[in-house]
Amino acid sequence: MSIISGDAYKTVSEFQVSKKQTEPKIWNKINIPVIKKQGVITMLTKYKDGFMLYRAELNIDDAEISTDEFILKHQRSIIDITFRDKDGFSTGLIMSLAVSNAINNISASKGSVSLSWESKIPVKLEAFDSIEHNSVSWNGL
Repeated sequence: MSIISGDAYKTVSEFQVSKKQTEPKIWNKINIPVIKKQGVITMLTKYKDGFMLYRAELNIDDAEISTDEFILKHQRSIIDITFRDKDGFSTGLIMSLAVSNAINNISASKGSVSLSWESKIPVKLEAFDSIEHNSVSWNGL
């Protein structure tokens, strides 16, 4: 089957997105101060078919507050993780982790807060491949 594109004919296969993916990358833990304690963010990312898939988790031990209370108190808080190239410039990829959209990890021990996020961000493979490290900022924690 052919399709007219501009003034040329192209086959359907020329319009299909290539099926590429990378191996999952486990990032270094990120420590942030949260409610007078040390919070730890762990992340896993992977490129697949035009998207950066990600899974992130925030854990706070000895929180003296339950996860449900934390979500209620910080429901407007956002953690932004900016992915940067080897020179420290932003690649344009920002992972925004809103507390209100977090999944409550009910298996967390009492006195600990454990939240997770899982989603995807559209990205070109070249931008994904240029990522060397990340930086974190937050509001409302």
